[in-house]
Amino acid sequence: MLRHVAKYRPQTPSVSIDLPMTLSPQTLSEDDRRLVAGWAAACAERVLPLFESERPDDGRPRAAIDRARAYSEGRLDTATAPQAETTLLPAIAAPGLVLDLAAVRYVSSAGLRLLLKLAKEAKGKGEQGALAALQPGTGGIDCSTAIPASTESVARAVAAAGGRFLDAPMTRTPKEAAEGRLNLLVGGDAALLAECLPLLQCFAENVTHTGAVGSGHRMKLLHNYVSLGSVALIAEAAACAQAGGVAPQVFVDVLAKGGGGGVALERLRPYLLQHDASSLRFFMSNALKDLGYYTTMAQDSAAARGIAQAVRDTFAHAVTEGGPEKLVPELVDILVKNPL
Repeated sequence: MLRHVAKYRPQTPSVSIDLPMTLSPQTLSEDDRRLVAGWAAACAERVLPLFESERPDDGRPRAAIDRARAYSEGRLDTATAPQAETTLLPAIAAPGLVLDLAAVRYVSSAGLRLLLKLAKEAKGKGEQGALAALQPGTGGIDCSTAIPASTESVARAVAAAGGRFLDAPMTRTPKEAAEGRLNLLVGGDAALLAECLPLLQCFAENVTHTGAVGSGHRMKLLHNYVSLGSVALIAEAAACAQAGGVAPQVFVDVLAKGGGGGVALERLRPYLLQHDASSLRFFMSNALKDLGYYTTMAQDSAAARGIAQAVRDTFAHAVTEGGPEKLVPELVDILVKNPL
């Protein structure tokens, strides 16, 4: 994905889109993180004049950009590089600040959730929140994974401020992200989706309209539950097979020729046969997070969730026994060494 950053970069300052963040910071190498920091600094510099025209005496955003640039060039290490939330956000949240956002048509998911957070904080203080700076018709595209109830809350806040909102979570793996072939599950108004489609197709091969706002995130959690649940089931079966002396090749061959065949088995096959976890580069902690989101969603909907809770407990066990940065295929060995 990182090698294709330029492909996704907006060509005019009137558009800001949420890039597919399938890779977590722990997955990226130090060089990749520096590359992202440099790209982020370059993007921020394009809108810095808007801020400085309103707050000419506030040097925090420029200082944060300078430090991000220094990190990208190797003049700062990870430990001393600032976090954006502690450097840029206090300045953005300054009471009464309203930027001229008339030219901005789309904002990212992180930006939307930040604006909502700041609006709530400002409301409690009797101040004008940053969400008030949204111009009528501004569109928000949320490509994160989230609990649908929170998505619907964000969408209502954006709509109340005169904006428009799509939730567009992604599926597939870092490989497809790098190739610009992700799947998007989009909830929201069909006309807004049609307007945003050229942006989304920059990094997505398949774009599916799932229904109203929140349905994209709902479908993403359903998808991840089925996917991760299938992987967990096969991993536990593989651990049982190993304990019973069944050869891994026999185990894989028999499943592949019957009802156990499918995407989950194929993603686990390299690990089952060669201990190669690279075919499913997804952290155990992320699996636990997604299953936690799913069980919360099911509870909110008063839906059955007994099996989902068991799958979530399996990943919680794996995080406890193996650590949060173990990759999901390694669940097999964790269950061999530390069975539930």
